[in-house]
Amino acid sequence: TILQPEIANVLDAVCNIQGKKFKFCLITTGGFTDEEITLPQAVIDLPEFIADFYVIVEVQEEQETAIVQSFLSYEQLIKRRSTVNLEADQDWTYQLPLTWFEANSDHLLLFLRCLEPTAISLPEIPSNRLVQLGEIRS
Repeated sequence: TILQPEIANVLDAVCNIQGKKFKFCLITTGGFTDEEITLPQAVIDLPEFIADFYVIVEVQEEQETAIVQSFLSYEQLIKRRSTVNLEADQDWTYQLPLTWFEANSDHLLLFLRCLEPTAISLPEIPSNRLVQLGEIRS
């Protein structure tokens, strides 16, 4: 979404970041006071924006730093979502409990080092995507 300015301000997340052949979705926060994180429906349900890992990053503007707080793999997200039958809110967002996210960011580094990108299967972008998006919109 950084390289797509027409949608950069629409989604409240940074999508399609690539590193070590994995796709990342960064969710920024100014601090952790809530027990849930809000995630746009598009980054979970639309193949164009789905990531291997969803990473919560705390931005500390005064210190000019960003800290990786926790992460969740797409595979874990889909399993947990189906277990609790989580549905999107009226504003096209999901409220995910922070307990779903792995708090030890060292595990993310371990996954990036040892895990093959094929280990997390992401849905493919269909060839007739414009037709499908029109149906979704209506």
